[in-house]
Amino acid sequence: MLGGYLLSSNQLSSKDGTRGDILGFYPSVLSPGQRYAFRLEVVSASGVGWSDIAVKFREAPLGGIFDVVPRIGYSVDTEFRLSAVGWIDDVENLPLR
Repeated sequence: MLGGYLLSSNQLSSKDGTRGDILGFYPSVLSPGQRYAFRLEVVSASGVGWSDIAVKFREAPLGGIFDVVPRIGYSVDTEFRLSAVGWIDDVENLPLR
């Protein structure tokens, strides 16, 4: 791959720990602020097909407080209030999706 970096299996994770339809990355494998290109390639008896996508791995928001009230409760019986205030993020990341 020209200018690319091939990830090894110890840098990837999947839904069941082996192979699956969801692909994840272990912490610190990707660097915030960098662009990455991914290619999915399928090889079959009738030929080869692929699809490419380029994405930017965003910087995490800074500062702020995330709070949950009450801190202890039961999932079915307790109504929890979640709040996130004071966070700063790059305008390029807005609107959040």
